[in-house]
Amino acid sequence: MPRAKQRLKLVIGRKTDPGHIDRIVSSFPFLDVEICQTEEEQDGALRSADMLFTRILPRRPSIAPDLKWVHFMWEGVDSMSDEFRDSDIVLTNSSGAHADHIAEHVFAFILNHARKARLYMDLQGRKEWLSWWDQPKLDMLRGSTIGVIGYGRIGRAIAAIANGFGMNVIAMKRNPSKKIVEGPEFIPCRDPEGRIPYKILGPDGIMELFSVSDHVVLALPYTRETHHLLGVEKFRAMKPTAFLVNIGRGALIDEGSLVDALGSGEIAGAGLDVFEKEPLPAQSPLWVMENVMITPHSSVGGDPAEDTVIDLFCENLDRFIRGDEMMNLVDKRKGY
Repeated sequence: MPRAKQRLKLVIGRKTDPGHIDRIVSSFPFLDVEICQTEEEQDGALRSADMLFTRILPRRPSIAPDLKWVHFMWEGVDSMSDEFRDSDIVLTNSSGAHADHIAEHVFAFILNHARKARLYMDLQGRKEWLSWWDQPKLDMLRGSTIGVIGYGRIGRAIAAIANGFGMNVIAMKRNPSKKIVEGPEFIPCRDPEGRIPYKILGPDGIMELFSVSDHVVLALPYTRETHHLLGVEKFRAMKPTAFLVNIGRGALIDEGSLVDALGSGEIAGAGLDVFEKEPLPAQSPLWVMENVMITPHSSVGGDPAEDTVIDLFCENLDRFIRGDEMMNLVDKRKGY
């Protein structure tokens, strides 16, 4: 083993399925594994840890002198502290492992809006039958245009579903000329060659994307550059019939401008899973807007350590032990 210690200590920062623990222990018998259920327990365990598998990034890595690598169970790492960002600890994340979960959540929002699900559920609750003459016009997804801002693994999973509905897909990515490389089989990763979008735009094409899209989906990480990416100017560029979905981070949107755009009819509606402040304050106007659907940062569901995340972590753990380059390395300075 190319490391000084004969045994290595892995801290797992959450209660985890026993089957997953058994898999890790049986595959890597030289590990000492400690499972923590709170941030305080995690901080204590890190004092003698070599590795951390967690949903809470360590805020004070100075208390963990032997810590060399952290694998984050989620995608977005914008919660990292300055001390952790400045440390030499390697960070990897679970980007792509939740892509199908999140993409399906996007279409739960879109279909709810297009097929007037809220109206029909309200009618059901009142046991009220709507006559044929009073039926509302429902929107068709086929032939409509969806603009996906952020064309990583999640964006490509969204595009694959959209393609199945017969939608036209426009994508925006930071470097539109960069070849899209598919990840390992165990990470859901749609359309590795970028064939589905009929157009892939760079950041300078964002206004074009807003102006032609019937549905706009934010699938970006949060960084200094993407802070309040959507504000007054962008909402004015959108169609009044457009529907917005945010499954990236809440601070991608200027929430005050969003409330104004929804209230004035500048856009038709929104499906929101993330917010600038979470939990969403009770006084937020978004709670009571009929053209808004809210979920509490739940596009993945309640368990981030699902099979695909464990697959990815075990592959990276094997690479870490061998000293090979790991997958899903995060540039801590860039934040993704």
